[in-house]
Amino acid sequence: SRMNEKNVIKARHTAIKSLIQQEEIEDQLTLVALLKQRFDLHTSQSIVSRDLRTLGVYKKNLRDKSVYELPQKDASLQLLQLAIIEVHHNETLII
Repeated sequence: SRMNEKNVIKARHTAIKSLIQQEEIEDQLTLVALLKQRFDLHTSQSIVSRDLRTLGVYKKNLRDKSVYELPQKDASLQLLQLAIIEVHHNETLII
């Protein structure tokens, strides 16, 4: 049913977020294997790929490897961090 499908997707997304927080995962096939081992969730690489996009997951360099990372909760904060290069101020202005 449609509701069951939504629950499966939600469970998979929760499991993926949990794994990414706990493990240094470098590729989708590892993620597929861990979903099966730890959560008994059977899925495919293409579905995991779509889930990663939906969740906004990206890769970051960690030591000598590239691992999945969850996005920051507040997108506006992330945009500010990218946009602000330097801050100048006096008694009346912040530039």
